Amino acid sequence: MAGTVFLSLPITHNPQLHGSHHRPLSTSAATTKSKATGKKKVKKGAYNRYVKAQMPLMKAEATKKGEKFVSGNYFSKIGEMWKTAPENPKNQK
Repeated sequence: MAGTVFLSLPITHNPQLHGSHHRPLSTSAATTKSKATGKKKVKKGAYNRYVKAQMPLMKAEATKKGEKFVSGNYFSKIGEMWKTAPENPKNQK
């Protein structure tokens, strides 16, 4: 483009504006050290435990119906079920 001037400005990283790219693990999550690697392991949250428990049930239901089980298709269903599940901490009184 004739007559166009492009300015080159230095790009700086400001963590206060953009957040840190190296965030530590949540301090509220319970952690344990692995005996094999010595690294910290974060315990699974309630939602992850719920998904792990529901996937085999969904798989059994799909095979019972004669459908092919594709886990990606069931994550949205499990997410909807989670909203009203008694295991969800938001639903506990």
